[in-house]
Amino acid sequence: MAQTVNTATPSYIVEGVLTDGESWVPLITDIKYPTAADITFESSTGANEWSQYMDLVMIVYPRGNNSSAYENIQIFFNDDTTAANYITQYYNADGGGTMVGYRTYSGSYYGRVPAHSTTDQIYGAGVITFYDINSGKRKTSSTALAADTAGSGNLYIGTNQWENTDAITKIKFTISGGDVHEDTRLGLFGILPRMVTA
Repeated sequence: MAQTVNTATPSYIVEGVLTDGESWVPLITDIKYPTAADITFESSTGANEWSQYMDLVMIVYPRGNNSSAYENIQIFFNDDTTAANYITQYYNADGGGTMVGYRTYSGSYYGRVPAHSTTDQIYGAGVITFYDINSGKRKTSSTALAADTAGSGNLYIGTNQWENTDAITKIKFTISGGDVHEDTRLGLFGILPRMVTA
């Protein structure tokens, strides 16, 4: 696994003083994965210490490694695998129709992605936002994901709620029903609160 984790002193701290730096801070980038059961991101030090951020944004270019029509992204927070703790509301559309639903999963559901049986070199593309990750609220997130699954275009828009008030310090990205396919690319960015007044 090739992964660059940003643990440097954040550029918005100058001689120990907070400045109004860039709002998007790259945390984990340059990622190109071999086939793996899951991909884990975790808070550490420096810029990758998540307690300083309001939100996290994950850019995804995913593909599954199972021989099926499509596979599903699932995400777990802080190693919590309790099914009742993850609630998903979603809109999913493809060439065969649309689905709107509400579900609980043993990990938040974040949409369909191409599977190994899909034409070579087809990957999904999307943005997942994790909101207010350090608040005392139950944690919410949203997804916009598009992919060509089994020769049929697929659009997924969803919201998720983790039934926990803990700060998010670990995110596990996985593909239900199979492994994460090689060359899947993911990037994680921290979103800073505005630190000085205009």
